[in-house]
Amino acid sequence: HGETRSGVGAGYRWHKYVAEAYLRSMGIGGSLLKSFWANVKANIANSSAGLDFIPYVHSDSCLLKMPAFINSPMHLVMHGVATDSMEIVHKHLTKLQKLSTFETFANRYLQEIERFRLGYCRTRRLPKTFWLAEDILGLTRIMPCVYGLAFADNLKLTSSESDHHTKTMRSVLQLLNSLHVMVSTLMSPTKSTDIGAIKKSINIFLSCTHRACHFVYGQGDKMWASKGNFLSLLNLPKQIELYGPVRWYWEGSAEAHIHEIKPHLVENLRKTPSYFVAKLSLIFKRKLVAWLRKTRDTDSDNTEETYRQSKGFYRYAEIDDLRAKLGEALPVSAFQLKGYPGVWAALGNTRDTVEIVALKFIYADIKEYCGMPFFKTHLAENSKASVNKKKLLEAIDFHLILFPFICGQGLVARNNTWHFEGRFALIYEDWDILTTSGKSIPS
Repeated sequence: HGETRSGVGAGYRWHKYVAEAYLRSMGIGGSLLKSFWANVKANIANSSAGLDFIPYVHSDSCLLKMPAFINSPMHLVMHGVATDSMEIVHKHLTKLQKLSTFETFANRYLQEIERFRLGYCRTRRLPKTFWLAEDILGLTRIMPCVYGLAFADNLKLTSSESDHHTKTMRSVLQLLNSLHVMVSTLMSPTKSTDIGAIKKSINIFLSCTHRACHFVYGQGDKMWASKGNFLSLLNLPKQIELYGPVRWYWEGSAEAHIHEIKPHLVENLRKTPSYFVAKLSLIFKRKLVAWLRKTRDTDSDNTEETYRQSKGFYRYAEIDDLRAKLGEALPVSAFQLKGYPGVWAALGNTRDTVEIVALKFIYADIKEYCGMPFFKTHLAENSKASVNKKKLLEAIDFHLILFPFICGQGLVARNNTWHFEGRFALIYEDWDILTTSGKSIPS
């Protein structure tokens, strides 16, 4: 509130439009904005009047400080920022009358990944209808491949920097790439507490958002100044310092945790802090009792059910099926084994044993586009082996998706006449990608 107050009359010199955008990002409703603004100006004119223009939840006397009101990262980043970023891109595609073309292009790959039913990368087909936060999270993981390569292929970027269309498309690609880097940094086990890297990725993303909005909408602050989600990203570093990485705040599969909390809350959430303390205490007590009952009544754990809920890889029926997917330039589900080079894919459908086969890469032969390196890949059929399923699960180091380099052939008629060089990007479950220097976070 100190920044807002000094910004009205002196110091920062915020105008009303910017101040209201900031207040919305801090959770202050529209009905309070006008009176808030008027009271702040009156307080500056006569600071001895003692006007109470600071809402209680923002005051020093509040029992729960504002940093405790964490906007759930799944909703802030996925339903909020990522969805709004998709809106910017789709707006431009609509102007070009290319949106349906892009959806047809993208769904070929989204449908294949959806068929894998992976726990760490869940996707749905476009258009975006009834998507959960985890569906948007899955798309964000592969966004540079789905969007970036589609644009280069279908929209025919020109090389002239003076071309407005080229500048617009470059700004859109920068927006998508910076979004991918920011979300990867927030979700990565190795970078999710690196406050410096997080601040840098957020600032770069907001700058790219401003630039993209300038070309798409004609005004840079069209999106971030009118929606609180973008400005709320600036609060994330402090929240992470206080409460830990945002990856800890999981809403459950299919946002199941929200289903547990909603029945305990009334429709109007403008309540006192003591109300929320009591409700949260009740919810935690009920969850603890439910866990104790489950522990008491369960004789043994069901490892097979746990595996199905957190499925890390897809099993191809046979090696011919895998070979066909590679030849058709479709995404491939794979995993990396401890102590073994390359990555592996699973075959067969027996319960206790799994056949595995290796995929090899040529590190010196790559192409890079939209921040993603694509490696020449081939199937090492002579590496095929049969292993015990339980031992395999223990030996897996990382799960990953191989995404094909599809630039230049995305909308060519599917008559097997187009050429595919066999290049794939490796996208790991922990948000790393494979680069020429090894496995690392996107940059």
